[in-house]
Amino acid sequence: PRSTLFPYTTLFRSVFAWDLDASNFLYRAGEPIAITNAEAVAVNTLVHNAKSHLWWTNCDCIYPFVGTNATAHSKNLKTNAFNITFGGSVTHDATGITGDGSAGYGDTGFNPSTAGGIYSLNSCHVFAYSGTQVPTASAGFLGVVGTSPYNRIGMLTSADDTTLILAGPNNGSGSGAALGVSSDFRGPLIVGATGSNTAFLGARSSLWSAGAPASSTSALPNQSIAVLGQHASDGSFGYNNLVNLRGATIGGGMTQSQWNQFAADWDAFNATLGRKVP
Repeated sequence: PRSTLFPYTTLFRSVFAWDLDASNFLYRAGEPIAITNAEAVAVNTLVHNAKSHLWWTNCDCIYPFVGTNATAHSKNLKTNAFNITFGGSVTHDATGITGDGSAGYGDTGFNPSTAGGIYSLNSCHVFAYSGTQVPTASAGFLGVVGTSPYNRIGMLTSADDTTLILAGPNNGSGSGAALGVSSDFRGPLIVGATGSNTAFLGARSSLWSAGAPASSTSALPNQSIAVLGQHASDGSFGYNNLVNLRGATIGGGMTQSQWNQFAADWDAFNATLGRKVP
């Protein structure tokens, strides 16, 4: 419980209404050693906003990447499951997690075929809050390629580092749709689907594209989604990205209006921590 860990809990309670899901996450993430006062307040506000703006129930995994170590960064805010296992070289600090562009990755353990969550065949998303303007070209933010059949979902950079790419979703297409971001990948980014032939991509609140993927959704990917890269069909982790992530989620599809609110809440969260971009 918070009262056994924090000497400043009484002060907080006089100002804030503490959400139980936020408190449980902070306990699992290692407060007060790994989590600062400001981070605790920011997480609590993020949960309140997620619930009041109705996107809490649209997520299976919410990774705020607060704290300064791998344990804190691994925790799923939504529930004590699908906590990330990091491999290779990943930097952990107050800005979040940063890949090395060659071997660093995180395995969420979230397998869309077996998780039984909100993520479904025709309603899904993966989201990342990027702190890097120009990450590794042809690399991943989040992604998975299932074993045969090779259905996938992935959020990737283009070869020329100007465009956000959606791989899939939930089909064998390597590049289902794209959204030009003018070589600036900072801020909230999202890809996903709201129907069997309706993919969407968003970058910040000003860029949005909704249309048909290269092919219809066919089946859910059958292995776990990775961060800082892509989980390949042979079980390895590739498309490693030299990118800093300041938040990530996995869950159901969104409309543009839902995305605008979602992105604003993540901007507010990162602004509180002094790490909002651009």
